[in-house]
Amino acid sequence: MRMKKDIPADAAARRISNRGNFFVLGAIIFSCAMAFLLVYGVTYSSKKSRQMEAEKLAFLCASEIEQVCTRTFQLNEIVAELVIEDERTSENFSRIAPRLLKDYPAADSVQLAPNGVVEQIIPLSGNEAAIGHDLFADQERLNEVVVARKSGRLSVAGPYMLKQGWEGFIGRLPVFRDVWKTDFWGFVNVVIRISKLVESADFSIITARDYTYSVYRIEEESNEIKHIFGSPLDSLKNPVVVPIQNMPNANWEIAVAPKGLWVNLKLVLIVAILSIFVIFLIGILALLATKNRANEKFASLIGIDPLTGLYSKKTVLNSLRKEIDYASRNSSQLAVCRIDAHGVDGDSDLIGIADKILGAVRSEDIVARFGAEEFLVILRGKYTGTDYKPPLQRIQDAVSAHRGVEKVSVGLAVYPKDGESVEKLVQCADDSKRGGK
Repeated sequence: MRMKKDIPADAAARRISNRGNFFVLGAIIFSCAMAFLLVYGVTYSSKKSRQMEAEKLAFLCASEIEQVCTRTFQLNEIVAELVIEDERTSENFSRIAPRLLKDYPAADSVQLAPNGVVEQIIPLSGNEAAIGHDLFADQERLNEVVVARKSGRLSVAGPYMLKQGWEGFIGRLPVFRDVWKTDFWGFVNVVIRISKLVESADFSIITARDYTYSVYRIEEESNEIKHIFGSPLDSLKNPVVVPIQNMPNANWEIAVAPKGLWVNLKLVLIVAILSIFVIFLIGILALLATKNRANEKFASLIGIDPLTGLYSKKTVLNSLRKEIDYASRNSSQLAVCRIDAHGVDGDSDLIGIADKILGAVRSEDIVARFGAEEFLVILRGKYTGTDYKPPLQRIQDAVSAHRGVEKVSVGLAVYPKDGESVEKLVQCADDSKRGGK
């Protein structure tokens, strides 16, 4: 006889099942939380890594722009010294300036503007339109020209469309005849084309890494953004911004952003998919663990062996005690049979032997797993015939027929002849088994 199913057992099973469901749900929620943190961490790390790389590239390019401009505007100082030494003639300027320009490839031209009026340009070809340009009369340039004169230092103007018809910016140095900077002579202007600045500063290190960039100027008074080159600033999504240092009286910045997303979407998707797989795996493992644990708890609760489905040792001893009480009150008899199967190999053999024993006894008899390889059967009521040899023989034949069983030992004790207590009958059956009776 295997386990009986009744209402209390069903209620217990439901309670155990509910606990198991909560455990599985908790495991899944926990793994989802861990997966979320992992994906978030990978996303944040990927974004931070890309931002650091973009910032590094922006610093490199900003440094190159700074170096190009700083070196090019040294030409202002050299020409200014030439003017101060010999302002009476333009011969030295016309003779020396072409040679100087060769050493400053980013410079498009150098201009002399006595009293703010452009009189000489080297080279002149292509720059004729700027000759005679009165800087103090040009309302668009007036403010920056006045600021440059008052500061007495080099200042950067532009970028804007020049009189020559192309876009550029100017390094404008006011020149004074005295050290106190009160006797104003005029300006020495060095013009740089935007296209030449782009050629001089290598921005391929940005574009090669799938980034885009924008170089722009912020006007100090209006905070207006003036595009210099690259992509428009408003087309960049959440860029990193690096200032370009040492631009006299000018606030230049370079912004860098990826052409796509800051996050490495491919990496995040891989991690997310792996996380989903791990969540699924944890859920399955938790479900299996919970099921096995629930089976063990339920089996223990209702007194059965979780492996074979037979009654447990504790349960069969209680059942034997009740059967003895019943037999005592009704002057009936019962028998206890102990079976030992030698050579059993693994759980599958134990399950098979249990099934063999169940098939060899009646439905009203009670079958239990009594030890590792030992079983106990309570033969209830009086068997037909003078003794219990037929059922014992059936049990022995059934167990012996199971593959892998080397030897079967069967012992019998009959109530009340061999004992009137549980302990006595079980011991007597064991002695009988050992003695081969």
